[in-house]
Amino acid sequence: MVRARVLQVLTFLAFGVCVVLAIRLLDRPAEVKEAKAGQGSEGVAEAISVGQERNLGVTGYLFVGGGWPMRLCAARTSAKTPRCIGPFLYVENLDQSSFNMKKGTQAKRPLRWVSEPVTLLGRLQGTEITVNQVLSTPR
Repeated sequence: MVRARVLQVLTFLAFGVCVVLAIRLLDRPAEVKEAKAGQGSEGVAEAISVGQERNLGVTGYLFVGGGWPMRLCAARTSAKTPRCIGPFLYVENLDQSSFNMKKGTQAKRPLRWVSEPVTLLGRLQGTEITVNQVLSTPR
């Protein structure tokens, strides 16, 4: 009787370990897509590290919503509804309707984003860019 109980407990534990391993295998983190700076532009991290006010072309992924103001992100996840991966710049003076933005929700809030990097030319001040011109948009 004791032996049967021990086998029952061991079977239950083995099953639990298998469930945990299956969950970890199936719940892999989404791939991160980094925005590559093009000719005449900087990545978001490089632009922020400059640390001085100036005009600059910056390449990144544009995100709007999700409880945040408009942001230009250094990278994004490749999930169905991606997440902005920082660092990021707050974006001012940009008409978001000129972009073909995808729609989803994040934390039950509406979120829009571009699937490919964009390059914006603007006045950089700390972690904010005031856009003068859109240099490139997703194809």
